[in-house]
Amino acid sequence: MPLRLRPFKKQDAKYILNWIKDEDSFRKWSADRYENYPAKPEDMIALYESTEETDNFYPMTAYDETGIVGHIMLRFVDEKKTVIRFGFIIVDCSKRGMGYGKEMLKLAINYAREFLGAIKITLGVFENNDSAISCYRAVGFKENDSPAEYYHVLNQDWKCIELELNFNQTEEQNIWAKLYNAAKSVQNGRTISPFIDAGGVGAAILTKAGNIYTGVCIDTASTLGMCGERNAIANMITNGESQIDKVVALTPDGNVGSPCGACREYMMQLDKNSGDIEILLDYESKKTITLRELIPDWWGYSRFETQTHA
Repeated sequence: MPLRLRPFKKQDAKYILNWIKDEDSFRKWSADRYENYPAKPEDMIALYESTEETDNFYPMTAYDETGIVGHIMLRFVDEKKTVIRFGFIIVDCSKRGMGYGKEMLKLAINYAREFLGAIKITLGVFENNDSAISCYRAVGFKENDSPAEYYHVLNQDWKCIELELNFNQTEEQNIWAKLYNAAKSVQNGRTISPFIDAGGVGAAILTKAGNIYTGVCIDTASTLGMCGERNAIANMITNGESQIDKVVALTPDGNVGSPCGACREYMMQLDKNSGDIEILLDYESKKTITLRELIPDWWGYSRFETQTHA
């Protein structure tokens, strides 16, 4: 069984903390985030529970067929949610030197980039933690030019080195990744009743205000169903918005699909500038098309003009 990542569970805390055998190792791992050594499982749980009110923190646990083998925290550090910071990185002490650390970091990097849409990852590591520095550099992290920060630890001043990993991803590519993964996160084909299936198509829309709303298709035995795009739009309108910037829809086979005629018309009627809405046609190449190109010579522009002059 390959190494995998999953969200941290409360029962993980006792195992993770048990991997730390002395205060020197404890402080290299946590700096001053915990007041006392040794930390108790309830201390770790309380620290993570204090972050649950925001959607900026992602504590993760690595595991394989033997059980949990590692832990890492991912958190956004900027308002635009493009920069992720790694922290609390640790591997089971009995498995160090076997490649688990590098593999866990690669999984976390991929998660940050592909699911969270990060364009840069940063982390801090103490200068006296040679094995950790070697591991981080092996997966691509490089020292940046941030001013050195010092922590007073165990009656010494420890220098903290700042490392970063840049993906050279444009802001445009980043937002398409976020939309794609938002749509993928809600896609879950299932049968609701003998008459209704749902979730085969997942959709995500980015509004002009910069918010993302999602929806899934609902297929019924009559014409009462709803496409994923219109479901996402209903979610947007429920939350007080009506102007769309970008749209992504995932079909049951995992590919990106173009909105149906009804969805195109629905979006056109939302706003006089809906023709500028960008629709993703291919995720790998990031090929897009505007709604105006899909509905040339749309019939309703004159009504928007009448409303403007009323």
